[in-house]
Amino acid sequence: MKYSRYWVFLGSYGAMFFMTFVSCFLGQFILYILPEQYMKFGAAILFFIFGGKSLYDVLIKKQEEDDNEEIEKEMEELNQKLTQKTKDIEEIQTSNQKVKNQVFVVEGYIVASQTFLQIFLGEWGDKSQITTIAMSASYDPIRVFVGSVIAHALCSATAVTGGRYISSFVSEKLLTIFGGIVFIFFGIFTLYNL
Repeated sequence: MKYSRYWVFLGSYGAMFFMTFVSCFLGQFILYILPEQYMKFGAAILFFIFGGKSLYDVLIKKQEEDDNEEIEKEMEELNQKLTQKTKDIEEIQTSNQKVKNQVFVVEGYIVASQTFLQIFLGEWGDKSQITTIAMSASYDPIRVFVGSVIAHALCSATAVTGGRYISSFVSEKLLTIFGGIVFIFFGIFTLYNL
């Protein structure tokens, strides 16, 4: 890994934490506009759509690599920016240990900031955010927030520490099928609780 796992995790998790907070707030705000029954029904429909789309993508249609190419392109741009920043920082370094520590922190802030922005902007409006909004409108927002934050922490930590290793054992296809089934289960559970 090119950058410190600590700073990458900090930026990634910070973005997901903030996004979860905003999503839970939006879910509760929507309840002031629409009655709870409509929100729960809408949430159930969204869960069925997300679950069906996930299963469709895996079982019927081959997943398109466009998303991966776009992400790879964005990551390459991020790597170029970070490499340039790192080079700039390395030119400033002196033999003084205090200066080296400060440079590490500055470089870390740059890595964390870039990761935060990329994750935050990349995740805006995706399934996890919409699901969090729908769930916080349909269920206790504090529990939704805590559950989401814990899940994001586990996913971010797993991705940062052993993403490549784990992906050699568990296929993306299997994870997508599992995710689709979970969304459909959430849809059934939400309709049942109407």
